Parts: sequence; structure tokens; C-alpha cells
Amino acid sequence: MFSCRACLRRALGSSTSSSISTDLAILSIAASSQHTRSFATSSIEDAIRAPVASTTSRQTRPSTRLDLKDRQKLEWAVKKHLERMDDPFIIAQHVSRTLAKDRYDEALLLVQQASKTAQCVVSWNHLIDYQMKNQKLNAAVRLLNDMKKRGQHPDELTYTIIFRGCARSTYPKLAVAESVRLYKSMTKDARLKPNIIHLNAVLQACGRAGDLDAMFSLLDSLDDSKLKPDTHTYTAILQSLRASAEDPASTKTASQQLRKEHVAQTIERCKSLWEEVMRNWRKGDLVIDEHLVCAMGRVLLLDKSTRSQDILVLAAETMNLPRFDKDSNAKPHDAVDPAAPSPKSSSKKTVAYAVPGKNTLSLLITILTDARLTRTGIRYWHHILDTYAVKPDAKLWEQMLRLLHLGRASADAASLAAAIPPPLATPYFFRLAFATCLRDKNSPRMPANAAAIVDSMSAAGRTDPKSLALYLQLVQGRGEDFSPANMDEWKPEP
Repeated sequence: MFSCRACLRRALGSSTSSSISTDLAILSIAASSQHTRSFATSSIEDAIRAPVASTTSRQTRPSTRLDLKDRQKLEWAVKKHLERMDDPFIIAQHVSRTLAKDRYDEALLLVQQASKTAQCVVSWNHLIDYQMKNQKLNAAVRLLNDMKKRGQHPDELTYTIIFRGCARSTYPKLAVAESVRLYKSMTKDARLKPNIIHLNAVLQACGRAGDLDAMFSLLDSLDDSKLKPDTHTYTAILQSLRASAEDPASTKTASQQLRKEHVAQTIERCKSLWEEVMRNWRKGDLVIDEHLVCAMGRVLLLDKSTRSQDILVLAAETMNLPRFDKDSNAKPHDAVDPAAPSPKSSSKKTVAYAVPGKNTLSLLITILTDARLTRTGIRYWHHILDTYAVKPDAKLWEQMLRLLHLGRASADAASLAAAIPPPLATPYFFRLAFATCLRDKNSPRMPANAAAIVDSMSAAGRTDPKSLALYLQLVQGRGEDFSPANMDEWKPEP
């Protein structure tokens, strides 16, 4: 408004000249100090973190004015950051650190400003990933559209982030609609075509939403593309079909007969798919893994009449596991060579067995518990743990203890209780072991096994009154309070 100090002095009068001079001197010092690097850095942080106004002023000023001033401070801070950053890689690193501090508005404005002069695709990916992790699918899609409008070209990772976020979304219906729409738009894009990772993520989203029609429509489109299903594709299909058969919402109004027919139809559908899997695997065109094998195994478990042999044959064919249910004289450590040759392939491609892990062990224990094959389960347990160095989790320890309880194997329960790592041991595990001793109370070795369980419980630091009370009942020849009927009542309170 006033172009010089003389004009300003004449306007205000000589009575205020001294105070004005002081204020101008302060402003001059502040303006000159902004050229130093240290002050610029601290000013940026102050502009972001400092409150805009006091509580009194917030009550008197309009909110739009506050928003405008906040925006101005943020723009000033972003401008200072960009003066020191011109490399998209450095900008992406800064955006990642800013989002880690939940300063999303600052990161968004910085990326928008930087996109005027450079391709900042990685930074946009960080923003989209941040929104997907916070379950804000619509906001992530808006970012994608804004990215395109600003001349930024999404890459394969951009869509991978969105599709994987859709597969993990807590809003499956919305996620499957958006993911299918984006996937189909990619198929029409001449610059960027969907890959198998994108397809698998969209299939998982369809499975979570229970939308089998959308899933199979995408699979039908594979004939028009160059994509070939891989192990993750087949796993997603099998898991989706199993989930649809287990979904109570889809079968609650159906009769018992219709439910059985639906399960039988699902199993036959999966078996037909499995024939294709095995055919491609034996030709060397497909690599199978534990997740795929166990997905098929759990489909077979849908039929309550499934024999344990069906699951064990599946594991033997695909993982080269021994059949401990057939050869009672086989030694677990010598039953199979982990480096044994794979099945012969008609081509020169390498065919490899799947490697068993915790998922496989859980599947085998489940079917062997239903079949009451305790000794067979013990042999598979030791073989997989020793040969493949599998580390059981808490759920596996509980599954195995329940199998031993079913088979009255108190000696094995005592050995297992001693092997449980202290961080995973719970009082309930030792109560299960004591319950096994109760079922094996006619064995002369039962008191010694129970005493060994007490020692293991003390060593793990998990001694509790209920376990000790149960032990006293065992050594006194009682134990009516702990039976298979009320076993779950002895679980610790959550």
C-alpha cells in the first residue's frame, strides 16, 4: 500500500515513528535471516507444527480464514522443501517419511507440486498405498484419477497396490466392483496391460466378496490374453470355491439335501480343476507350493465322509511324503530323502515337489484326528519337524496335544509338553497333557508321565492352580472333574 518508509511515516505521524522503525528493523532482520539454511529448515517445521492462532482468535475468526492460512503455511513449507529436492527418487523418500508421520496433507501437496515438472510415479504410489492401508478405497481411486489428470503415468506397481488393497479390504462388495472395473479398463489400455499378479489379486477380491460370477468371467477372458494361470491363480480359485460352500449366508435357507448337493458339486468342480493342475505340473508348466496343495486338501475336508487316505495320497503325490499309515515299520527319519528325484516330465522342464510346512502339518493332524490315527499322526509330526525344520505355532501345539489326548498317549504328551517353547506355552496346554494322563490312567507309567508334565510346566513358568489341582486328582486316583466332555471349560479366561 505504501511504497516507501517516508510515505508510511507521513501517514502515521511523527509520534509513532520510533515504534514503526523498531518494527521495520525486526522485519528486516527476519527477512534477511530467511536466506540462511538453518533458519529455513526450522521455519518449515514450525510452519507445519505451530498452531495457526490462539484459542481466542479461533473463536472470533471465520473457519474459512483459518483454513486459508493453514493452506498458505503448508504451501510455504512445501515450497521450501522442493527448493532442496529436484530428484524424483529423493522426493519419493521424503514422501514416504512424511506419510510415516501421518502428515498426509503435506505429502499430497508436495507430490502435486512436484508433478508439475517431473514424473513422480513412485511418490503417487506411496500416497495410494497409504490410503489403501487405511481402508480408504474411494480416496485411493480418486488419487489414481488425479494422477492421470496431472500427466503422471501409473505403472504396474500402482495397480498392484490397488488390487492387493482390494483383496484385503474390509468392504469386499465395494472392493470387487472397483477392482473388476479397473482390471477391465487395463485390458483396453494400449500402454499398460494387466499381468498375472494383477489377476490373482482381483480373483482374491472376488473370493472375499463371494462373487463367483465375476471371478469366472475374468477367468474366461484369459483365452483372449497371453496370461497363463500360476499356482496363486489356482489357489485363489480353490479357496473361493471352498468359501462359497462353507458360507452359511448362502445356504441357511437351503435344505440339508441341497447343502450336501452344493458341497458335492463344489468338490467335483475342484477335482476337475485339480486334474488340470496335476497335468500342467507333470509337464513342467506349473510350479506348485504348499498353499495350493493344502487348498485342495481342505476342499476335500468339506465332505465329512472323506477318508484320511485321500489326503495322505495327495500329500504323498505332491510333496513326496511317506505313507506312514500303510507301513508301520517305516522309520520317520529314513522314510524319504528330501532330495529325492521329482516325477518325470515329458519335457525337459524341471518338476519339483512342494515343500511341506505348518499348513500341511495342520491339515494332516486334522484328518488323522478325525480318523483316530494317533500313532500315524505322531510319525508325521516328527518327520516334518525333523526333515523340514518346521517350527510349530501355538495352534499346532494345541492340535497335536488334542490328538494325543484322543489316543491316550500320555508318554508322548509328556514329551511334547517338554518341547513346547516357553513363549508359546499356556496353562491350557498343560491341562490338555494332564487330561491325556487321565485317559491313560490304567497305564503303570502314567504317574511318572504326569510328574514329568509338572516339571515341564514349572520350567516354562506356567504353573497355575487349576493344573496343580488336576495333578493332585490324578495322583490320588481321581479325575472326574476333567473329562473330554468339559475339556473346553478348563481353557484360561480371555
